[in-house]
This record gives sequence, structure tokens and C-alpha cells, in this order.
Amino acid sequence: MPGIPSKDYETLKAFIASKTEVSVVASAFIEPTRQAVSPNASEEDIEISLGSAWKNLLDVAADVPHDDQEPLVELLRHVQKQDLSAESTLDARKFQIWGEQVKIFTDLPLFGAAVRDAWNRGKIKSVVYYPANSQQHQARVTRTTSPQSNGPT
Repeated sequence: MPGIPSKDYETLKAFIASKTEVSVVASAFIEPTRQAVSPNASEEDIEISLGSAWKNLLDVAADVPHDDQEPLVELLRHVQKQDLSAESTLDARKFQIWGEQVKIFTDLPLFGAAVRDAWNRGKIKSVVYYPANSQQHQARVTRTTSPQSNGPT
């Protein structure tokens, strides 16, 4: 990863190397977005928070060998089960992002855009930055999170 890795990036990398319970890491992963999302949150605030979260996840996926990515897939599955709109302080409402009503995390808002951005950055930077293992991870995540999917095959 070029530049200085973020704290979230380092946390996710440490998660891959450890035996930390996925629920603990998922809670830490969603906390910045949980803090950014409030009844008065702007669409831009939510986009920035989600964009950062997805970028960190995809950056780690790019840097981790394909055979070691299962914890990231499991993390994303666990994160997707979180529904911030169900919290009492948010009045169980959906949030508007890019003109769509979405549930934060449940619907994985902006994840597809982040994947496209990761692929685009790979073309711009070099094949070293976004190797094939990132694309393999994204294919596995997409397969396991699609509405028609019954989980990994």
C-alpha cells in the first residue's frame, strides 16, 4: 500500500495474522461509520466514512495472499449483518446515498463503487499495487453477498 497505512488498515492486517474473534474486529471496523452516522448526518459524511472503510478493506485484500483472505470475507459477512438504521437513536430509518434508500452495512452501500475504484487504481498505479489476489477476493465477496447466494460454494 503506497503512503502511510491508516490505523484501520493496520487493524485489518493484524486481524488476518491473529485469531481475534471476527465480531470484535467487525465492531471496531464499523465504529467510525457508526460515529459518522447520526440523525443529522449528511450524505457526504456517510459517503466519506463508508468510502474509507471499504478502501481499507480492499487495500488489505490486495496485500494479502488469496489463500489467507477468508478472514476478510468472514469479516464482510459479519459487517453486512449490522444494521445501523435499527439503532434506536436513528429511528430505524434508511439513509439516502447516491439517490437510493439504503441500510448502512446491510446493503453494503458504496462497496461496488469502492471495488470499481480499486480496480481503476490498479490500472493507474501498477500491477504490484492491486494484484490478482484483490480481484479474487472481490469475486469471492461478491459471490457470498449477492441476494441469490446461499453462501460460498
